[in-house]
Amino acid sequence: MNVDIFIRSYRPDFPWLAYCLRSLAKYAKGFGKIHLCVPVGDLELVPAGTNEEVHVVADWRDGYIQQQNDKLHCDMYCNAPYILCMDSDCILTREITPEDLFINGKPVWLYEDLPDPPWKEIVKESVGWEPEYEFMRRHPFVFDRQVLRDFRTFMFHRHQSALNVWLQGRPKHRFSEFNAFGAWAHKYRHHMYEWRHPSDLEPFVNQEWSWGGLTPEIKSKMDNILSS
Repeated sequence: MNVDIFIRSYRPDFPWLAYCLRSLAKYAKGFGKIHLCVPVGDLELVPAGTNEEVHVVADWRDGYIQQQNDKLHCDMYCNAPYILCMDSDCILTREITPEDLFINGKPVWLYEDLPDPPWKEIVKESVGWEPEYEFMRRHPFVFDRQVLRDFRTFMFHRHQSALNVWLQGRPKHRFSEFNAFGAWAHKYRHHMYEWRHPSDLEPFVNQEWSWGGLTPEIKSKMDNILSS
């Protein structure tokens, strides 16, 4: 399987990104290029890794929405047919290869039937229906580049506007990239993914919450993971 890695980051998350890149250097085997996407004003502060290609984007008024837009355009920066997308505050906990991301030749997407999905109304505003499931269960996510393009085409026809233009007009926090794309793919490209419950697969990523701060306890935890 030919899989590139894409990470959208920015200045406040660079201390997390340094750990993420260390984990990829240690544990990611057999992947293509690592692509970092950052705002142009943060370029000089990007932590050095070993094999990454850096792409810059202009700043939007709402950086939270912008980083979601950039993930949904990651095929414009990556050349592989599949793209592993993960956040700066995630690190691999063991060695993985592209084959670990696929079952029956299809990329795995984890989803779960929740009694009240927290993103239900926001996803409905995006795709036009209330999703039955929660699709943002665990990093990383694997995107098929053609399916990404098909989703953007769907969003163009639904909103009569390119996805990046429509997203710039969204109210604060009124979008969820993994849930919107996941709900659409589950309905219209179901055959392209292997849909599994999170309990079906052992996690291989330690995922934190960057907004909570990189505390000494979290640093110690990640250092231990990366030194094992």
